Amino acid sequence: KKVDKDQSARVSDITVLASIIENLPTSVFVKDENLRTILANAANRRLVNKTESELLGTTDIEVYGEEHAKGFIARDLEVLNSGAENAAEEEIIRSDGFKTSVFTRKARLVTPDGKTYLIGLNSDLTEIKRREEQYRVLADTVPVGILQIDSSGAISFANGLCLAYFGLEHAPARFAEVRKFFAADHIGFPGTAQRFETTVRSADGRERHMLVISSGWSGQSGNGAATVSLVDVSETVGLRMKLEKESDSLSEVIAQTKGSVANIGQSTAILNTGAAALTRQTERQMESLTDMTAAIRQLGQAVVENFNNSQLASKLSLEASHAAKEGGEISATTREAMAKIIQSSKNVMAVVDLVSDIAFQTNILALNAAVEAARAGEAGRGFAVVAAEVRALAQRSAEALKDVRSHIEQSAAQLAQGTTFVDSMAAKLDEIGSATDQAASLVKLIAVASEEQSVAVKQVDARVANVEKAALMNAQLVEQFNRTADAVSHSMEDLLALVTSTAMGGSEALQQVA
Repeated sequence: KKVDKDQSARVSDITVLASIIENLPTSVFVKDENLRTILANAANRRLVNKTESELLGTTDIEVYGEEHAKGFIARDLEVLNSGAENAAEEEIIRSDGFKTSVFTRKARLVTPDGKTYLIGLNSDLTEIKRREEQYRVLADTVPVGILQIDSSGAISFANGLCLAYFGLEHAPARFAEVRKFFAADHIGFPGTAQRFETTVRSADGRERHMLVISSGWSGQSGNGAATVSLVDVSETVGLRMKLEKESDSLSEVIAQTKGSVANIGQSTAILNTGAAALTRQTERQMESLTDMTAAIRQLGQAVVENFNNSQLASKLSLEASHAAKEGGEISATTREAMAKIIQSSKNVMAVVDLVSDIAFQTNILALNAAVEAARAGEAGRGFAVVAAEVRALAQRSAEALKDVRSHIEQSAAQLAQGTTFVDSMAAKLDEIGSATDQAASLVKLIAVASEEQSVAVKQVDARVANVEKAALMNAQLVEQFNRTADAVSHSMEDLLALVTSTAMGGSEALQQVA
């Protein structure tokens, strides 16, 4: 039971192991002793662009073709026969014709039952090759000669500028072939990290003064490769000599600069004092302008109110003038009507006088008739009664006409008095109309003047606003000037310190450059 349990657990372990190998990011393949593929994980299938059914049970000849598979098969047989591991860079041609560079490690595995297998791992070198090419292109474009040497003395890389320095067309195989171009080198070069200057004489006899920088061997045990950089500093030597000649004049310039900086510092201090006074004056001007602006705006409001009031007064004056004119017209009409009434009263008086005369004559005739009736005696008695009644009626008519005449005379007198009043009222209305017209004209002039004053105040307000903006801008400029003056003062202090430091360290810097 224990054995069965262990076998069951072992089968489970194999399943897990197979799953791990299948999903490894590294290409893994296994071949039997006949070099037929019995395992190819997912990474290997992607690398060769084949399915599992297309790979299992096949040889490299069937996958890549006989010509291309010769090298693979030779290395496989060497590993199977010798048992030694093999590592080599290979090129795989995929089924779609795409070529891929890989680094392949192969090893032999012999199982307890005596079976022999070949296990291989592939690493895709596509990205590494691409970066190597980029490095080579970059190395050929930099203005520095680059030479790469391994610990055995073999030259693995030399860019175009380095070959030009040596006067060569092709990179030599060994470092010994180019060491002769150096006039002198240092102990341990190129294996130790160091830098020095020397003269390099090229194959065509041209000399250059070079700065040589060696990285030393990259391996921890003294193996690996060393990168040597060559920088042409021939022009720098001439610059050093020129710098030495101009050193004295530079010292004089520094001394003059120190004096100028000190003078500028004093001038800056004076400017700071003046700027502070200007700032205070500007602040006072801003306060005055603010007060004046407020007063002008209040005046503008008062002028606008006066203009509105004058407009209203002008309107009321025009209305009063129209009313006075209408009153004058009504007075004239009333006067004409009253004159007609007086004339009618006179006509009525004439009629009353005529009727009064008739009543008087009637009274006389009645009296005469009564006298005649009395003379007639009994026969004229009836006629006498009628005559008496007629006389009485005539007398009453005369009295009535007297009353009517009195009333008419009284009405005529009142009408005459009313006419006088109407004439006086018409005269007054004419005077009122004239005065109202004059007042309307004056109010209109006031309105026009108020409008012009309002426009003038607005213009003044606008100009004061412009002055206020200019004053504000002036204040900002003054503030900016203060900041600039402070910055100039600090810069002068820093410049003075720098010039002093430069003067003190000039000789030392010149020696370092040399």
